[in-house]
Formats: sequence, C-alpha cells, structure tokens
Amino acid sequence: MKKTTHVTTDIVSFEPHEWKQISSEPAVYEALNDETVLKCRNYEKTNDDEMQSYSRYVFKKGESVGVSLSGTKFKLSFDNREFRNGESIGFNLQVED
Repeated sequence: MKKTTHVTTDIVSFEPHEWKQISSEPAVYEALNDETVLKCRNYEKTNDDEMQSYSRYVFKKGESVGVSLSGTKFKLSFDNREFRNGESIGFNLQVED
C-alpha cells in the first residue's frame, strides 16, 4: 500500500484513550479502536487575514501513524487510506480578529 505524508502545524487529537505510542525513535502511534479519528490543523497568514484549515483522517484498529518534526511543522506518515475506507475530509475556516 502506498504511504501518504501530511505536513501540519498542529496535531489536534492524539487522545490517550484512542492512540498508543508504540515507538519513540521514530515516534509511531497505533489506533486502539476502529473509526479512530486524527484531526490536524494548519495556520496560514496572508496579508492581514489568518486562515485555519482542518484535516480529518479515520483509522482502523491497529493502523499506525509515524510522526516527525520538520522545522516548526509536524510530518505525519501513514498508509494511503483514502480509497480503502473512504474518509479524508478537509475544510477551511477563516479566523477574524
């Protein structure tokens, strides 16, 4: 299966009741349940506007995510599940001051 890489500024949810860290070098987390959701948030600033975009990935029990730090961003690596379980949702939210 093809590996997918996602770069994000913020990992919103590695809840301890949903994920177990199975390795520290490199950091790898394993889903404890079916339909475990991993939410990520990105911040972007253009001119005077600040944008947040969110991504949501659904994992089955036993699937894993590798996490590394690249500068100020997190790099997530996991098997390509977009065609396997049909869930990869992204949406944008504009934040106003």
